[in-house]
Amino acid sequence: MTGKIFTTTEKTAWITCPACGKQWEMDVSKYYGISLEKEIRLKAKCQCGHQWGLVLEKRSYPRKKVTLMGSYVFKPRGRALYKGQLEIIDLSLKGLKMILDREWEINPGDWLDVEFRLDNATRSLINRRVIVKSLSGKKISGAFQDEGAISADLGYYVKQ
Repeated sequence: MTGKIFTTTEKTAWITCPACGKQWEMDVSKYYGISLEKEIRLKAKCQCGHQWGLVLEKRSYPRKKVTLMGSYVFKPRGRALYKGQLEIIDLSLKGLKMILDREWEINPGDWLDVEFRLDNATRSLINRRVIVKSLSGKKISGAFQDEGAISADLGYYVKQ
């Protein structure tokens, strides 16, 4: 059995034994020099004797794998307005990873306005400005510009 653990702002992680429920805090600061893209696998052993594998997730918020369709508007400085369709492939409270319908001349730091519906019972509409953090072809990773405006629908959806 493998579980995920998430870090705190103090570079520690809380671990819960799946066998007995005991919790303890672990120092994970030595893993902070490693890229977010590299999976960090750890082994845990509880005082009850149970052992299991863990994956250290250094992101502040969990990411949820999704397949959500939506649209975007991209207005580069001094150029024409571009619009198109997108597919969101993962989502968190802080940002998303998406695939655009075509490649544009987009750079880290540019922004796109995105609109999509969650696949929850109410089909909640999400409209957010996304700042491009990294890209490869049509695949873009971005952060929501105004993290303070997290909707309750998005927060509940991502944590499910």
